[in-house]
Amino acid sequence: MKPVNTLRIISAVILLPILLPILVGCSVIDGSGGSGPTGGDGLDGSWSFVGAGTAGPSGLTDPSSAPVTLEIAAASASGSAGVNRYMSTITATAEGALAFGPIGSTMMAGPPAAMKAEQAYLAALDTVTGYRVTGDELALYAQDTEILRYLRQ
Repeated sequence: MKPVNTLRIISAVILLPILLPILVGCSVIDGSGGSGPTGGDGLDGSWSFVGAGTAGPSGLTDPSSAPVTLEIAAASASGSAGVNRYMSTITATAEGALAFGPIGSTMMAGPPAAMKAEQAYLAALDTVTGYRVTGDELALYAQDTEILRYLRQ
């Protein structure tokens, strides 16, 4: 059994209530008239990662081996990156622009391959500049290149 790092736990318990309102308060909600609270058309909801896009990051594993999710609501994004949970603020417009704020995550360890895939996924989210929702499918883009694909849960 691993010893618990009490300083890390105490720091997280103290800092989380302080930093969360600051992060939420600094988020930008575009008022361009989109259908969701984020200003993005149909973007809000729960999404399951189904694969890298045509030019997505290498190193992502089969989504069935380590479920990866994206949950979007009220200018925030969160989900499972395979091993750890992640969270971020987002800015979206009805015209398809999308940007993630700083991405935070829990810090659990996992198998090396899963950790590598998780790092690739989080790095890809950091490059997102746009999105397109078509029916129950969500595609995230870096510039004009599709990098991540999801299905609505």
